[in-house]
Amino acid sequence: MYNSPTVENASHNQNPNLEILFFTSPFSPHPKLERRLLKAIEKKELPIKVTKINVLRAPEAAEEYNIVACPTLIFRNFMKVYGNCEREELEELVLNYSLLSSEFQHQSTITAFGGVNHV
Repeated sequence: MYNSPTVENASHNQNPNLEILFFTSPFSPHPKLERRLLKAIEKKELPIKVTKINVLRAPEAAEEYNIVACPTLIFRNFMKVYGNCEREELEELVLNYSLLSSEFQHQSTITAFGGVNHV
């Protein structure tokens, strides 16, 4: 596993099985995807944790998860999505991913690896 240089907004109330790893780079556009992802989670009040990882500051994590492009979303134990997603597609992915769990307590946050992020 990798060690985090910085962690922000960690929460202990999420389902530990529902986590989306959000790999970013300063050289890839991702603000719209980040906003869409958070809105999709909050809209359905889902207990999904989002961990944002900067590949330049955490290269060992990028290597561990075989990241070849940014942005990349990894829905743990579900699927990997490269590049940007349309809002409707992202909402459907988040909803399908949440169906892996029967717990539906609202709690979404961004945890950042590799630098300060403004959410």
